[in-house]
Amino acid sequence: MSALTGGDFTSDPQLNAAVVNLSSAFQTAQGSVRATAPPAVRGRIVTPPLITVAGATVTVNNAAGVVTSLGLTPAQAPLVRLTPCISAAELLAGTRTHEHLGRISHKQNCLRALRALDPKHFMESFVHVPGAPAVNFQPLMQARVTEVFNARATHNEVDESATRTAGALRFVTGSQIPVVNLSSTGSVLAVWNPTTNAPLT
Repeated sequence: MSALTGGDFTSDPQLNAAVVNLSSAFQTAQGSVRATAPPAVRGRIVTPPLITVAGATVTVNNAAGVVTSLGLTPAQAPLVRLTPCISAAELLAGTRTHEHLGRISHKQNCLRALRALDPKHFMESFVHVPGAPAVNFQPLMQARVTEVFNARATHNEVDESATRTAGALRFVTGSQIPVVNLSSTGSVLAVWNPTTNAPLT
């Protein structure tokens, strides 16, 4: 614990290899506009000039051409649903921001919780002169460390000042860690799962 609370805490982020490797099957599945309906053509790619993509909006420029490219009949045209997927590079950048590089990230949440709850100095506050009532340090320390540990999974931004005051995790109202699939234009786009041939949920 002294290594953590002494200010020399280091983080060595380990991201999923399939996300880091832009040539992986997972990453090469990103960055396209894919059909999500009807089921028979799910995962098929539709490209310009049949469509135009602006952020999360897909505009169909040639409906007949889209239907033909998907091997559907004109009667099936109303069933077609198209979904833009985030690019591989933006997904990697977004994942790094989400996990450890962003001002609001999982790493920063953990560091804020560690600084605010400061288990080492918290325990020192219970040290008394000889003859004072005995204190069972173990459950107190465990509870404090667990509270720091609980910051790892939340997507709400940890409020460092409020957490220090309360002695328990508190969060910034309405502020969350940005999602990994937030594009550079501010649009939340689909992440395609090539294993299930569907967007990740």
